Amino acid sequence: MRGPPVPSAFLLCADCARAFWARGALCMAVSTLIMTSSALCVKLTNGRVPIFEIVLFRSLFSAVLCGVLARAQRIPLLFGPRRLWPAYAVRGFPGAASMVFYYQAIAMLPLSDAMTLMYSNPALCAVFAWIVGTEAVTCICMAGVGASVVGVVLIAQPPFLFGEAAWDHTRLLGSVSGILAALTAAIAFTAIKFVPKSEPTVVLAMWFHCSALVTAIVPLAVGVPEWPTIPCGHDLGLLAGVSLTSFLGQYTLNRSFQLLAASHASAVNTLQVLWGHLYGVLIVGEPETVFAVTGSALIAGSGQGLNAIHCLLLLYSVPLGCDVGRAMCIVWGV
Repeated sequence: MRGPPVPSAFLLCADCARAFWARGALCMAVSTLIMTSSALCVKLTNGRVPIFEIVLFRSLFSAVLCGVLARAQRIPLLFGPRRLWPAYAVRGFPGAASMVFYYQAIAMLPLSDAMTLMYSNPALCAVFAWIVGTEAVTCICMAGVGASVVGVVLIAQPPFLFGEAAWDHTRLLGSVSGILAALTAAIAFTAIKFVPKSEPTVVLAMWFHCSALVTAIVPLAVGVPEWPTIPCGHDLGLLAGVSLTSFLGQYTLNRSFQLLAASHASAVNTLQVLWGHLYGVLIVGEPETVFAVTGSALIAGSGQGLNAIHCLLLLYSVPLGCDVGRAMCIVWGV
């Protein structure tokens, strides 16, 4: 007798892709590595390309790819149904503002510090989700918020705690930009929960990139804060890297937020703090400080550690006959 047919390599790859796309935590973990690579490309431009020009280049490239992908998937409404436009807009425009603030922080601060401030947003996500009524805030969640606040203070080093020497003009603007990036990102991430999971991820991405295009065109047209430049070959390569990694990173990030609770998805997203430190030390050559490492540990730990506590609480609360692996999957959404 002949055995069952062996699946082809194509079918195996398709099955793996479907399995990956159904696991929110895995999508986010991959997204963190891609998005950190995008931040590294921004850092390596070293101020030679204006922030709004980077945003424009990245968003135009990504919007075109989204259009091609939507056509390939035969999506009839590129911007989704009208009834969801408010949710899409709240995802798009605050997300675009967050990108501008984030890139400004990267330009003014060490890469690891900028990324750490940006990814203090899980605490803000939890608070906003509680305000709009999509998630509950527990004592564990509030502990995470407190740890994130302490971590932000250690990274920003305000003068009333660390003295005037720790707070020059560049660090002031960079720290404020990083905090505003986290705030606007949390608003955008929370808005995704009002978009049904059945809606195509490419529509979410299209709204984000088109919002960023609008945000960047006006300042560049009037030369605020500076006029656009003609990038050289090296910078063109970095801009291409920013665009490609941003498209892939945003696509997987949006999918993760569709599948997971906003606070859980943004907690996994704090893995970018770890990658930021590694890239900063190994590639950019930035020195580490005690304050930076401690602040990063508090912010990343407030997300990852509290998710682990949630997992343990669930495991201890289920009946003895419950499958432990299934319980962990319920918590992590995998």
